Amino acid sequence: MSTLSELFVPAAPEVREVCLAKHHETSALIVIKQDTAWRWLERQGVQWEIGALFDAPLVITRAALQRLAHRCTGMGEVVYAVGGGRAADAAKYVAHVLGLPWVCVPSALSCLAFFTAHVELWTLSGWEHEEATPAAALLLDWALIGSAPPLYRAAGVVDVLSMITACETWRRDAELHAPYVPEVAALARAIADMVIACAPQAHEGEVSALRTLAMALALTAQLERWLGHARVRIGEEHALAWRAYTLAAGATWRGEPAPVPFTYAHLLAAGILEAAQQQGQDLAALRDALRAWRP
Repeated sequence: MSTLSELFVPAAPEVREVCLAKHHETSALIVIKQDTAWRWLERQGVQWEIGALFDAPLVITRAALQRLAHRCTGMGEVVYAVGGGRAADAAKYVAHVLGLPWVCVPSALSCLAFFTAHVELWTLSGWEHEEATPAAALLLDWALIGSAPPLYRAAGVVDVLSMITACETWRRDAELHAPYVPEVAALARAIADMVIACAPQAHEGEVSALRTLAMALALTAQLERWLGHARVRIGEEHALAWRAYTLAAGATWRGEPAPVPFTYAHLLAAGILEAAQQQGQDLAALRDALRAWRP
């Protein structure tokens, strides 16, 4: 559980809408990137002084991040994440270890990682959270986000909508260290309903809907930060998705997951619908909002 003083530390980055081709950086940058997003930026002719350029690890494990942080030592003054959740988690870990600020340049509104201060590490038994550093700034270039494949552009919808079933799991199985708070669950549902209303337009790349999704992701991250736990967002739907993921992916001899032919968002969307059905919730609005991610 976080202390009260920790909860008052801003965990959300400053969000700025920018044209990255006109965004100039004077500091030497350590750029941790994913290829598709970085190739798009190169075509725009970005004017950055790059001290080092590294690929985000394919799998966010502690060993992979430790190797990356060692390679980044002394290479720049600011860490930039360019891409999706893997780039963001890798950048925040490196920045935390090296004591540097980091800036997030998302290529899609695909996950909560852009707005959180922790890293999600993959292990054979599931995901582990490790506290790191929140981004100093989040730079939203709608042209970059609009160029993302539709299934990734607004996949953060799935992260937010998991609160609908997670809060019901929380209510039914509240643990002593995380007592159920009806008012918080009502706030989470209001955020989720906001995303249900804009999900089809966000999937199509409508900027106003993507702005709403970005706000919902930031609010969700802050809600978890204030609670000091993730019961508001992680419940039976994530358990179902994780079981499906491990069965589909298996594991290689290095202890890292083998590729699967669909994203975790696909599995989580299916997990949300299955959990909602088991809980007796109305599925109509959820099905419409999640139609892009149903396997």
